[in-house]
Amino acid sequence: LSVFSFFQSVIQNLDAVISSFSKKIEQELGENPTSATALLSLINKHSPNIQRHCHLKKFPELRFKYVEEESPDDFFIPYVWSIVIRQSGIPFRTDSLRLFASDSGNTSAQDLPSCNSDADHSDNETSVPMPSEPTSV
Repeated sequence: LSVFSFFQSVIQNLDAVISSFSKKIEQELGENPTSATALLSLINKHSPNIQRHCHLKKFPELRFKYVEEESPDDFFIPYVWSIVIRQSGIPFRTDSLRLFASDSGNTSAQDLPSCNSDADHSDNETSVPMPSEPTSV
């Protein structure tokens, strides 16, 4: 990681923290501490002041921007219907199911997306899927 200039400040901060804790351990517990509880206690004692003692470099605050799709219906409506068809337990007749009109005709249930939809659909619904008649057992 030290080869990449992007990570230099992160590596310097890590090195400063490790060096600071190493000095505190040697000063308070000796060169070879054997008690894990004493070590944990020392870390808990000095952790709140670590930034002040180590002169750590600050990083810019990360900001994220949510960008909404222009027409989320093109993805979400077929996706939600594909989940309904697969998970509802309603015996839909998928061979006669038509959801949306498109340039090349209708979208059938077999064409519904599993995760992503690259298909170009219009917003016009042509028919609502109807469940098939329940079968008697």
